[in-house]
Amino acid sequence: MSCWPALPVESPTLLHEEELKLFAEVKKAVGDKGSIIANTGSNSTAEAVLSTKGAEKLGVDACLLVVPYYNKPSQEGLYQHFKTNRGKHHPACIIYNIPVRTITNLSAETTIKLSKIPNIIGIKESSGNIEQITKIISEAKKEFLSLEWRRFLSPYLCWRWAVTV
Repeated sequence: MSCWPALPVESPTLLHEEELKLFAEVKKAVGDKGSIIANTGSNSTAEAVLSTKGAEKLGVDACLLVVPYYNKPSQEGLYQHFKTNRGKHHPACIIYNIPVRTITNLSAETTIKLSKIPNIIGIKESSGNIEQITKIISEAKKEFLSLEWRRFLSPYLCWRWAVTV
């Protein structure tokens, strides 16, 4: 699995054209040998939609959408942001919750609500909050993936669908 750019810190440093060129080059290099997850997230809903649509046209397999950073949206604002950003048919969308970098935590309740939206297939949950991830795994739709950083993996090994990115 490839994920370029991999962190929310990298994505804002690229112009939209550079981002799409990067996605295209990675897609060309990987071909059918792996899956491409493109980081199309932004603190701007319009910018994230533009990146997601561009990545979709390039044929990436999924998009990683970070919780909007800097502007501290409400939980309803986060719900609307991710609902607006999901691909129409393809690619699948994965939410990235990393409150230490974005200032805002996507709550378990909002994540569970988002899990019911087609094309939103999972969350890269990096809050480190075991109660939150447990609630998401317990109450989100069965197919919803919970992805976690390695540093928080050990508490989640008992959950059958927790994987590491």
